[in-house]
Amino acid sequence: MVQKTSIMSVAQPPNPTAPQDTVQDVSGRGRMVQNVLGSWGAQCVFIVAGFIMPRMIDGHLGQESLGIWDFGWSVVAYFDLVSLGVIGSINRYVAMHRATGNLDALNRTISSVFCILSVVSAFVVLLSVGAAVAVPQFAQARVGAHSQEVAWVILFLGLASALQTWSYIFAGVLTGCHHWRIHNMINAGGYALAVTGMLIALALGCGLGTLAVVYLFGEVLRAGVRFRMAYWACPDLKVRMGLADWKTARGMMHFGSKSFVPQVAELLLNQTVSILIVCYLGAAALALYSRPRSLVLQVRTLVYKMAAVLTPAASSLQALKSHADIAALVIKATRYGVFLTLPLTITFVVFGGPLMQLWMGPRYDDSALFMILAIGYASFIIQVPALSILTGLNIHGQPGLVNLAVSIGAAGAVALTLGPLKLGLRWMAVAATFPLAITYAVYLPLYTCRRLNIAFDKYVQMAVLDPLLTLIPFAACLVAVRLALPHNPRCALFIGGVLGGMVLGLVYWRKVLPGSLKTAIRQRCTRMSLSFVHGT
Repeated sequence: MVQKTSIMSVAQPPNPTAPQDTVQDVSGRGRMVQNVLGSWGAQCVFIVAGFIMPRMIDGHLGQESLGIWDFGWSVVAYFDLVSLGVIGSINRYVAMHRATGNLDALNRTISSVFCILSVVSAFVVLLSVGAAVAVPQFAQARVGAHSQEVAWVILFLGLASALQTWSYIFAGVLTGCHHWRIHNMINAGGYALAVTGMLIALALGCGLGTLAVVYLFGEVLRAGVRFRMAYWACPDLKVRMGLADWKTARGMMHFGSKSFVPQVAELLLNQTVSILIVCYLGAAALALYSRPRSLVLQVRTLVYKMAAVLTPAASSLQALKSHADIAALVIKATRYGVFLTLPLTITFVVFGGPLMQLWMGPRYDDSALFMILAIGYASFIIQVPALSILTGLNIHGQPGLVNLAVSIGAAGAVALTLGPLKLGLRWMAVAATFPLAITYAVYLPLYTCRRLNIAFDKYVQMAVLDPLLTLIPFAACLVAVRLALPHNPRCALFIGGVLGGMVLGLVYWRKVLPGSLKTAIRQRCTRMSLSFVHGT
């Protein structure tokens, strides 16, 4: 059960076993590898669910219902704008105040943000009710007989969004204290239970409205656990109305506004495009477009999970005035971004069609659309770690404005492509992604190097070209297998996956895995070998 919480005061629950944080490592760098691996492990739950749920909805309720489900999420995503980006400021300031040992400032900051988010959450509830009434009527021509389902989906997903917004204050405390593993366990565990409930509901013949209700209950569970664990992670945490002040709240909103601008750009690039597809082509077309995009965005999520730990770490390093460490962190993080993004991008380009057939069936096979989305998003995904570090340093304002301007242009190009020009999904995908791809390939690296005093040629060589050249054998392996088996794409996918995986494993072992992790793997293998030999 979720503990009832007053806006006036959040009482501190018992704290039987508070964590023993390492005082010498307030930057969280000592836990960075552990936190990233934990984030990826938890993300596996979302990846598996992302494969299962669309196929199950399509199989039980049909392609149009799957498009309606995607459409409901696109509408609810706009409710995040109400927070004005304040959520993104929480873990930065928690990390910064803990690094300097200023507990009074920490509690004042958290209390101020809590008051803001409590009001925001109440407003999101009102928006959910209003949108559930208005949107089905507005989209009646395209959703037809599904208008009632659209209303229930928007209402319950909107209520889940409101609760998530409220509980993010406690998630920010966990991540600001560098307890990413606990944060991700809460997210993954709650989502796994929600997905299990939704699969049971589908098996029983329930509709989209029931799925949304089950998702809401999963969010209730996650919110309650976040609340409890925030006090475990930070025993000195005090969230009270009396500690909040308007000056601190205004400063948090000012910082958050810089994160708010990219958030608007994100909505324009993804959710507005989804709504335009429904308006011009219908819900079934959105289901077709959303599936390859969802796979590409899973790559972004993997990179983001790595990059998310960099925001509080960069903030702590800034507080400690470790400027050389920040510059080194940018190059290293971008390098990892390339190593994570390009292998999956290459796989999508070469085997996009067979992947979609294997996952969703022949109706969803559009290799060209998949290739456009994979290439179009690649440079944006690669730069996610640099953006996270810029956010931690509070110098992300200008990139956000540039991102917004480009996204507005891209949304306009999408409307033109779908409307007057009637060019279809593929050209729409080009219009949606390539303007941002060029921006992140050129502008953001130049801006990052200039602000952090990094030599641009050094950045390009170490962060981009070195890993790019290292991945050529992997790309050649996939292309060779696909050309050798042109009439048996599924067999080519299997053989290419095995051979390419072996090549990539060697590359990762030599160039990617940290020395500490390789040592831990060697030690584990040695212990397992000795246990096998001695029969223990």
